[in-house]
Amino acid sequence: MEPGPKAELPSTAYHLAERYRVGQPLALYTMHPWWVRFCAVCRQILLGVVICAVLFVLVVVALFLFQYLIGVFDQGDELQSRLTFGLPGIIIGLMGCVEAMVMRSMIGQKVPISLLLCTEGLLAIHPKKVEVTHWNEVRGDLQGPGFGKKKRYTLQRLNRKPLLLNEAFEDLEGLVDLVRQLLLEKRERASSRSVSREDTSGRVSF
Repeated sequence: MEPGPKAELPSTAYHLAERYRVGQPLALYTMHPWWVRFCAVCRQILLGVVICAVLFVLVVVALFLFQYLIGVFDQGDELQSRLTFGLPGIIIGLMGCVEAMVMRSMIGQKVPISLLLCTEGLLAIHPKKVEVTHWNEVRGDLQGPGFGKKKRYTLQRLNRKPLLLNEAFEDLEGLVDLVRQLLLEKRERASSRSVSREDTSGRVSF
């Protein structure tokens, strides 16, 4: 998928819209290529850190066992002191590995590489999953752009964390305008349905 909104969307967009039942696809917005590469590099670095840390722990444990087997530790007190000083470092290293893997997973699952806007909702397409947000799940209007030089918009959702739209996306202004337009159309449809129900109720009571 190429970056930016598309007049002619790829066939994948139509398949995703049909699969997740979000209506007709309208536009596809992707992140800047440099941001996608940055996220990919971060994931690779975190994986490399975990591999190096695990190898280091294994080497330390192997050296300790080797010294123990050849009888380097003559006294029990020396063995206990080595364990006392070495075990906390090993535990901290393993905890760091777990944290790095969690961060790597969060980058893959929480950072969308593209947004597909449809008539009934939007799809946040991640490297590992697709997150669906229907327009009737959105609370209020799109909030932003916030303070400072960097523009950030927040889409509040029912029972879920907000969806963040920032300058990592290409054509951010076009994305924001289309989201606001679709939210306005959703409110207008809801209002017209409410008026229609009231008219129907009035006729029945009459």
